Amino acid sequence: MNSRWPDVFSDNESGVKCYQWAIGSKPGHADIMPYTLVTSPEATSDADQPLSMKEGHSYYIAIKVSI
Repeated sequence: MNSRWPDVFSDNESGVKCYQWAIGSKPGHADIMPYTLVTSPEATSDADQPLSMKEGHSYYIAIKVSI
């Protein structure tokens, strides 16, 4: 699974250090993939840990920003 969020969290004064992203079956949940640290506004899930996702279901990406 790939996800991108370019220019979404731009703040020239505070400066973003890193992101954490997760995948959930409901908004705000991380039950499909736990929060994972990334340092750029693009991330890919770990191919060695398959995600339990089913066709026809909605899934949600959650992003936390650290400054």
